Amino acid sequence: MHQHLISRYSKFIDELHPMYQVLSWEQVAYVLNAQGDTQEFVTIRARVLRPDLQLIRFIFGCGWHQPAKFRSKVRLAVRNLLPGNVLGTSPPVIHSWLCDGKLDLIVPMPTPPRIGSEISFVVSMDWPQKCAPLMLHAVTDDFAFKFVQQDVKYVTYRIVLPPGYDAYHEPIGSDSNENKYRTRHMLTQDGRRQYLFEAFDLPIMHRAGLKLQLAEATVRASIGPGRFRTPASRLR
Repeated sequence: MHQHLISRYSKFIDELHPMYQVLSWEQVAYVLNAQGDTQEFVTIRARVLRPDLQLIRFIFGCGWHQPAKFRSKVRLAVRNLLPGNVLGTSPPVIHSWLCDGKLDLIVPMPTPPRIGSEISFVVSMDWPQKCAPLMLHAVTDDFAFKFVQQDVKYVTYRIVLPPGYDAYHEPIGSDSNENKYRTRHMLTQDGRRQYLFEAFDLPIMHRAGLKLQLAEATVRASIGPGRFRTPASRLR
């Protein structure tokens, strides 16, 4: 109850008036295995807009209705990011689960930073079966952003599949004539398939990112011949 009260009033403070602007959001998801266990790293840079900044608040979603037994195993850590991309100490954080299954992460500011200054964090999350729709159920899975308070100058989302997996991909929320949204796929140094979405000046309340669906040959190899079946509907 205490955590939910903090989440509720932090949301009220955060939405009362813009206290910070997210300058860049760079997220990478490493899908670790055929069960969809995922390790994610998010680098967030923000500019302080008001002298009374009390907290930074982030929402992370899973994309499907996970049972509580999975959510209880999610592990996260936050570190300050210093100039030169040097990792600093871990600030105090508060987190709770919202009614829709999303993770509400709050970073309180012990001392309000100077207006106009920049603050940066790295968030790491170990999330069991976060990508189960993609890996276990062979359905299209979305990897997308939506910022509800202000435009964001630069965002990236990179998804790295386990060794031996391949996928079809297409953009979410981008017009083929817009050059400020880019998607591409490539190989990592160890030969894993990775897919990248990149956007500049992402508008407020605009959902954008990537859709992925495992290639059928990959699915057959992972679940055995003769057992592949294209699902009639997605999980979300």
